[in-house]
Amino acid sequence: EAALWCVYQLMQSEKASGFYFALPTQATSNRIHIRINEFLRRITDSQSLSRLVHSGSWLLDDVKVPTLRPVTDSEKESNRNAIDWFASRKRGLLAPFGVGTIDQALMSVIAVKHFFVRQYALAGKVIILDEVHSYDLYTGTLIKTLCERLLPLGCTIILLSATLTTEIKKRFIGAVSQTHENQYPLITGAGIASVKVAAPEPKEINIRIKDENDAIAEVFNKAQHGASVLWVCDTVNKAQQMFDLARARKQANVEIGLLHARYPVFRRQELEEYWMEKLGKDSKNRSACILFSTQIVEQSVDLDADFMISELAPTDMLLQRMGRLWRHCRNNRPIKIKAPEFWIIEENHSSEEFENASAKEIKKMFGTKSMVYAPYVLLRSFQLWKDKKSIKIPIDIRDLLEKTYKVKEVEPKGWQDLAEEIEGNDFALKQTAEFEANVWNLALDDEEGKAKTRVNGLETTQLILASHKDENALNLINGSRIKLKGDAFVLSEARAVARNIVKIPMYCFEKGQKPVSKKISAVVRGDWQVGFVENNTVMCTFLKKAYVMRYTPKKGVEIIKTDRRNEVDYEPCD
Repeated sequence: EAALWCVYQLMQSEKASGFYFALPTQATSNRIHIRINEFLRRITDSQSLSRLVHSGSWLLDDVKVPTLRPVTDSEKESNRNAIDWFASRKRGLLAPFGVGTIDQALMSVIAVKHFFVRQYALAGKVIILDEVHSYDLYTGTLIKTLCERLLPLGCTIILLSATLTTEIKKRFIGAVSQTHENQYPLITGAGIASVKVAAPEPKEINIRIKDENDAIAEVFNKAQHGASVLWVCDTVNKAQQMFDLARARKQANVEIGLLHARYPVFRRQELEEYWMEKLGKDSKNRSACILFSTQIVEQSVDLDADFMISELAPTDMLLQRMGRLWRHCRNNRPIKIKAPEFWIIEENHSSEEFENASAKEIKKMFGTKSMVYAPYVLLRSFQLWKDKKSIKIPIDIRDLLEKTYKVKEVEPKGWQDLAEEIEGNDFALKQTAEFEANVWNLALDDEEGKAKTRVNGLETTQLILASHKDENALNLINGSRIKLKGDAFVLSEARAVARNIVKIPMYCFEKGQKPVSKKISAVVRGDWQVGFVENNTVMCTFLKKAYVMRYTPKKGVEIIKTDRRNEVDYEPCD
């Protein structure tokens, strides 16, 4: 809201021609898009609303794309280029008001086709980059380049974060004035003194470190009294396991839900809409419930829980999660306590065990969460939070962040090795980002996921979930049906397939040729597999023998490793 107030003032004084609001994910973009349109309805007399701009926005937009059919093989590339032009995200940026992912803006400063169209589209606008703490040094370096290139084009750039350390702030705007620097909240500008902002009423949060069994018992105790409970896990697999555990103990008047990224698009949208409304600010459907989720509820979503449980995560992520706890003032909370409670699931190892372990042993001790977050940062966060009884928001935020990330001179050998890993990785990320920001490099496809706007160590494939296939058509899991004859791009069929796609780690599949289907290749860009759901089991031609996949509407796609001798720890964490 503060950023939008700035946008309004700049547009009123004719210092900006519009804005682009950039977020980390498509899910958060979709939610903010709704709020932005409410803002635009209040400030304009026209019916102009914001354009949603990301690689999945065509599923929601009323984009009209003609049916195009290549006559010869040589025309297939130009056919795809023509389709891209009619349904282009880069043209979407030309709209005066846009909401979308950070990737769409970053493609204006890296070597992709028509990067200059994006720069032209952003020129003269206010660019709002939300949740900038959530990006690694690679994307952070590209953001810095974006700022440097857009400022001379008449842009005003606003970076938003509730959990940004002073050091990271310096990466974006250079030297930081020390005036009010320990205050929270704070407005800092490039070349100007920091400005103290009146803080909201402090909120004390009670912190408890509890084992999993105690936490499960407590969430049901709270829910029995009518509480809305949110439990945040670090991985999809863990969220699914906790959901199963809770369902085994389910009590009649307590609703249990699950939300993560391993659902097909249509099902994830249904679940997001349901839970965002149920736990939203003005919900009329609020009742006793327990929602298990992953990082998708961590930021930029307006959820309000009465009680929260979280797995260990870096301090800034824990603080973001706390932002969903007692988010709004309510006089009728079912839990009759004076302060909100935030429980952190305790680790299976003690502080002394971590101090005496090698870097390799520490990674194994943290389990799969060490593939999601830097083990060294997890260690520092573990040490900081293990003895906490309570914190005050926002007063303690700055101190907690600085203590987590401040360099220490003396630490155990295993910890030092993990810290050096971060330094080495950061150097490589920065160098790679600076290379990609050279627009004279070979131009990549202008598409999220292919353009190098982020570092993704986990390669994924698009799994199309279908119920069955007959001679002429593919019947999708949500009841849609697409014809398999011909190779024309048909928008309605492309949307139908995209709504039944779920992204799965590539390591689950053998490398091989997909069954030939010119129609699917015409409507799905990139790598894809087809999985047929039979009695909840996903049958897929190239799935490795070491894995079994199951799909149910309640749990999404489960990846079950049948051979535990060669455990793979990587998995989607969103």
